[in-house]
Amino acid sequence: MTDRQDAKVAKVLPTEPNSRLDDFARRVIGAAIEVHRHLGPGFAELVYEEALAVEFQLREIPFERQPPLRVTYKGHRVGDGRPDFVVGGSLIVEVKAVTQLLPVHSAQVLSCLKASRSQLGLLLNFKEAMMRKGVRRIVLGTAGVLRERHESAYDVHGSHEARAGLVVSRRYPSIAFQAMEEDLDSVA
Repeated sequence: MTDRQDAKVAKVLPTEPNSRLDDFARRVIGAAIEVHRHLGPGFAELVYEEALAVEFQLREIPFERQPPLRVTYKGHRVGDGRPDFVVGGSLIVEVKAVTQLLPVHSAQVLSCLKASRSQLGLLLNFKEAMMRKGVRRIVLGTAGVLRERHESAYDVHGSHEARAGLVVSRRYPSIAFQAMEEDLDSVA
């Protein structure tokens, strides 16, 4: 890879969140896995949201439930966004119970990240047979670039394309999924 390509890569990739935010993410994923172990994949989203709030309290994870996030347009307040949870004052957590996550679900987390000026969000889909397969870790970099670990990855050896702010590896699409499972093994 040339220096010019390296520079392009550096501009595209967001920076990783700090260790405090990563710690909250690990704790939230552990709580989600525990909820899923007890309830399984068959309930409505609200049931998982309630159970997750209970688990956060039991684990003494600081959280706010559906706090309003001010949405502005050209300097004017136009409404409020409401993520399911904000953990530790900066981790956005969105709960779903759907057969398949869609790009709009990631866009919802991205919008909350931008509105809150946060860097890390978790999209948790409790409809999966195994919770670890329902976790999406979404990082928003300083330039507003989104990276979603699980569905997409960045691999310097493969070809890539950017679409809707998402960096996608065409050559190794399964690498991020394998890395995510490894990340979750330490939490479960």
